Amino acid sequence: MIESEQSGAEGTEVWDRAQRDWLQAQGLPRVALRTGRTTFMHYAYYKDELAGINEYHLDRNGRLCTGWVPFADTEWSRSFDKVAGYAAWEVRVAPPRLTLAPSILCRICGNHGYIEDGRWRAA
Repeated sequence: MIESEQSGAEGTEVWDRAQRDWLQAQGLPRVALRTGRTTFMHYAYYKDELAGINEYHLDRNGRLCTGWVPFADTEWSRSFDKVAGYAAWEVRVAPPRLTLAPSILCRICGNHGYIEDGRWRAA
């Protein structure tokens, strides 16, 4: 089972209560860290090991969209190594200045960018 939680205050920004409440009503977890204007993440753990992030963003129509970004070389990702089409991201810099490679492309809405220094940068 994957457990998710906030680990530190990296990527946080002050946002107004109405926006936060609306996003949470759409499914954004309370523990999500803001990484950009319309992007968020929270860390997910598997067997007490940081296994990846759940990434959240608003699509072109303002709806909340989400994706799972597993980290390479973790027990979680190794269990899927032989699955066709499975991808895991390299952690170039660990939290709190999380930097991942390669870029992240949402399969649902096409949102595309990078997590660098704990922040979202559009591609």
